[in-house]
Amino acid sequence: MPLPLHHIVVDAHDLPALARFRAEVPGRRILSEREREVVIGPDETAPVGMCFMPGTDRKAVENRLHLDLTTRAADREAEIERILVLGARTVDVGRSGDESWTVLADPEWNEFCVVRPKETLIAQSLERAPRGRVPVVRPDPRLRSPCRRGPGPSRPRRGGAGRWQWTVVDTLRMDSTSIRNSYDAVADEYAQGLTADLASKPLDRAMLTAFAEQVPKGGPVADVGCGPAQVACFLDDLGVPVLGLDVSPGMVAAARRRRPGLDVRVGSMLDLPLADGELAGIAAFYSLIHLQPDERPRAYAEFARVLRPGGLVLVAFHAGEEVRHRDSWFDRPVSLDFFALRPEDVAAGLADAGLALAATLMRGPYPGEADTERAYLLARRL
Repeated sequence: MPLPLHHIVVDAHDLPALARFRAEVPGRRILSEREREVVIGPDETAPVGMCFMPGTDRKAVENRLHLDLTTRAADREAEIERILVLGARTVDVGRSGDESWTVLADPEWNEFCVVRPKETLIAQSLERAPRGRVPVVRPDPRLRSPCRRGPGPSRPRRGGAGRWQWTVVDTLRMDSTSIRNSYDAVADEYAQGLTADLASKPLDRAMLTAFAEQVPKGGPVADVGCGPAQVACFLDDLGVPVLGLDVSPGMVAAARRRRPGLDVRVGSMLDLPLADGELAGIAAFYSLIHLQPDERPRAYAEFARVLRPGGLVLVAFHAGEEVRHRDSWFDRPVSLDFFALRPEDVAAGLADAGLALAATLMRGPYPGEADTERAYLLARRL
């Protein structure tokens, strides 16, 4: 007799975490949980479930099998956003924009797709291009072309999977998708490496403490480009009402794990999801460095828009004029440009947006940091 399908079995590094994610995405339940086996499904009577069992190796190549999920057409974008907040990562496959599916990856980089409902596909079936395999997770190859050398020599930095290894280059046109995907790819490792990041940086702590003491009372402060929320947590410990914003859903998930209950949201500094005058202060540590030159005035204008009069902004960045590029970080492919900025240019840009310079601090690198000078600018909303 034919054998009915019983379970789809998935090897997992972290059984409970991956099972919870895979249950929350389609609205399933955890039906049984043992040390070496977790089963999810709609209910105990369902004919097929997913079974998670321990795997010894991390995912290194594309999956031969993946799941397609679907929802109502009107809810599709909202569902994708919900899944990203749960901890999924986007997989950039160089899409043309006409596909009927969006490729995502779970926290252990197993691909799955969110496809348009069948009724919308049938109506356009003659126009739809053939669907290919799910490719290996990697950034858009257009963003991984060989780097052009800048006027100076290539300068590799300290080795190691998580340490700075970058090259001086001319500007590579990066977009928000590349930034988001790159930080999604390294979110877990990055967060682990920055658990006590401020503990070894007394001048950073001093600037943040001065910022916290001077920020107007009665309003929240936003950590913009918060990453795993090391700055937000420091401000929270000082008693400052704080929220975190980051373009990377992976980083947002890492921040929420680091401090449950902290208000952390997905958002871009180029279009802050905040009302006019909502904030008393903004801290932006090493987030301006990924913006293209023509994007920075827009970010400064957004800072001014969401700050109330008298509100403070504290920005930190690498000082200089060169552009550096990374295409690998923590042994994962990324595509990131790092712009060193001239403090006088940042101060002028803030002033043009109505943010008057109040203080400047310059320092050299601490042990283990990239060999760059650091700048800290404190400005006040007029």
